[in-house]
Parts: sequence; C-alpha cells; structure tokens
Amino acid sequence: MRKVDIAVFLSTSGHSGVDSSARLLIDGFLARGFQVDLVKIRKHGPYLDLVHLNYRCVEFKTKHTMSAIPEMVSYLKQNAPKYMLVDKDSANRVALIAKKLAKVTTKISVSSGTIMSINLQTRGWLDRQLHMISMNHIYPFAHSIITPSIDSAEDMANISTLDRSQISVVPLPIVSPETIARAMEPVDHAFFRQQDPVIISVGELSNRKNQATLIKAFAQYIQTQPAKLLILGKGREEQNYRDLIAQLNIEAHVDLVGFVKNPFAYMKRSDVFVHTALYEGFGMVLVEAMYLGIPVIASACLGGPREILQYGKMGELFPVGDHDALAKALKKTLAEPKDAETLHNSVQRYTIENSVSEYLRVMGVTD
Repeated sequence: MRKVDIAVFLSTSGHSGVDSSARLLIDGFLARGFQVDLVKIRKHGPYLDLVHLNYRCVEFKTKHTMSAIPEMVSYLKQNAPKYMLVDKDSANRVALIAKKLAKVTTKISVSSGTIMSINLQTRGWLDRQLHMISMNHIYPFAHSIITPSIDSAEDMANISTLDRSQISVVPLPIVSPETIARAMEPVDHAFFRQQDPVIISVGELSNRKNQATLIKAFAQYIQTQPAKLLILGKGREEQNYRDLIAQLNIEAHVDLVGFVKNPFAYMKRSDVFVHTALYEGFGMVLVEAMYLGIPVIASACLGGPREILQYGKMGELFPVGDHDALAKALKKTLAEPKDAETLHNSVQRYTIENSVSEYLRVMGVTD
C-alpha cells in the first residue's frame, strides 16, 4: 500500500481561485518531501498536470460530491492518509462523515473561503440548512477549521455555534517568482502603445464582482483626465457591461478583453488595479497585483480586500458601489501611486513558502 502523508480533497469548477491555490499548495507539500494525493470528483477540477514521484491523482467514479461518501470511506480505509485538507462545504461534509464511518485516525482540516452569511442568502432553503448543519454539528469534529481572512472567520463564528477560537486564519499560497516571470512575458495591446494611464480589473463579469461601478467611475474620471480601461474576464454580465459602456459613450476608452491565460502580463503594464466586489472571501488578484508592484484600489467590502490593503495603508478603499468615491480614489492613486517595492513587500505572507508553513502548522503536520 502506498504511503500517503497528505490527501487534498477538492471538488471545483476547474478554473477558480481554489484551483490555482491548490496547485501551489500541492507543489509546496511535494517540495518538502511529503507523499501527496489529490482526491477529486469525476468531471470536476482541479485539473493539474503535475508529474512527480510523490504525487498521485485519485478520481472518484461519482459525478456528485455528496454521493462520494462510500468512495471516500473506501479511500480512507485503504490509504489511511495521516492528514487531509478539504475545501468547500459539501466536500468538508463528505470527508468528516466518511472519517467517522471509516474509523480512521486521519487528521482532517476543513476550509471555507467565502463570506458565509452573504453566500447563504443566494442559496435555496435545503442548501442553507445543510450548510448550517455542517458548521454547527460536523465541523467541530475536524482537526482544524481554516479560512483565508479575518472577516470570513468572524462571519462564520457569528452565524454558527462555532467559537471564533476554533477557526484559524491561514494565508493562501498565491505568489511566487513564477508570478513575476509570467508578468514579463510579451503582450500586445493598443492601450499599452499610447501615453494615457491604463486602469485594469481582472475577474468574472458578474453582479458580485460589480464591474459596473468601475465603468461608471471611469466614465466620470475621464471627463477631466485621460485614461484607458481594461477589464479581463468573462461572465453573465458581459453584454450588460457593453451596453453600459455604449450608453456612457466611452467605447473608445474601454476594452472588455475577455479571458486571458496570463493576466499578469497585462497587470504589470498597467498603472492601477481596481477591485469592486460586493463581498469577497479573500481577493487573490489583489495580492497578485501588489506582488507585481501595481497600485491598487478596492471596495471596502466584507472579506479579504481590507485586510490585504492593510485597511487603507497599502491602497485606497472606497464604499461598496460608490462610483463617485471610486473616481476620486482613481484620481488620487494615479497622481500619487504607492511605491512598487513597498507593495511587493507587503504581501510576502502570501508566498508559497510562508503559506505552506502556516498550513502545515494548523493541520498539525509533523515531519
């Protein structure tokens, strides 16, 4: 039987922030000599192309997370991993129930990266009840409960019977020297071949990411100052955003680029990065921008952005949805940008090395 030190159980879309952080975490575990299994649901992410003697991908036959309990029981009995790291409520639930049924000693650490109180408002009655049952009656059996930000930890404690002391805030692995290397790759866009400052935003085009506020603020800003706006990403709100851009008569100054494989190359060549979410469990892209030395502006929403920007010390924060305040923040940031080295140094806790050390500590991993 293959020895398994750490199993990572995930069920993702295949293109989320969880996928990228999972890749970095697993890379970090492998670099420290651990035998690692990625356990996943069929036709679900992460889709990692890792090749390593100490790495194995175990894909369950089921296509649904909640129906994976029997396969998880079998996996735990046969492989007996010393530690397991799990993310997202349904996967957390499956892992902890399966451990009880399998009667193994695996230390399971569960994690959640969202602002749960707001997230639950978007879900149906049954889903809300399952989440509350998980937090109140199943999560306490975990070795540790992990969130990426103080806001998400406090929110989980506030809406559940969990004590805040039961929840650990652990920095996600987000940046590495590879981030900078990718930022140096060539990119060809007309906005980078002219003199106007370039404002950029990266993320799913959605109501939650709220790029409409940025478009309105940008239209207001360019009434007195020249600039260009790049928005990278795809999503359901794309046509609505195109209509808004046309309505504001700013088509010549805005480009909805769509999805790009390497956003870092665009970010590195831009003058300011803007994040406008209504709420955000964390906000990985803010860390990436700051690591590249790009001045940042973010909505002061619940979640990671305020923490990442050190509550305004490392970048302007504006009230959620307030395009007037964002326009003022754009003016200030472009006139007085933060020092690139200071921004880079401020997010060192999110490097792979530091994050992996923190995860191992909270998971109770011993060499």
